[in-house]
Amino acid sequence: MSDKLILNNGDIINISEFSNLSNIIVECGCSDVSVLFSKLTTDNLSHIQFKDSNDNLMGEYYNMKLKTGTYKIIDSNVDISISLREKTELEKKMDEIELNQKNQGEAIKELQEKITTPV
Repeated sequence: MSDKLILNNGDIINISEFSNLSNIIVECGCSDVSVLFSKLTTDNLSHIQFKDSNDNLMGEYYNMKLKTGTYKIIDSNVDISISLREKTELEKKMDEIELNQKNQGEAIKELQEKITTPV
């Protein structure tokens, strides 16, 4: 049995029992590589958990970022190595600013719609 990396959205990625934050080892089929990397979004990495094969929590982390991701193809399997790190304070602040701008943009759009809609 393998250990698990659980993403913020609840997706579970089976990983090697020897994995750690700087070297998460995943073995999957060739067709699964792009699917795996597409799951490593900012939102999904905002909260992650490592659990062992018995579902015991081994680690819980917040505000993570993909540092590197490499893979090598062996026959029909792909060995993937992913490295994560915690976001810097500057990166966290930038995320906060982007979220505030998005919220302000939505509020302005909603206000414009109310103003331009005939009563």
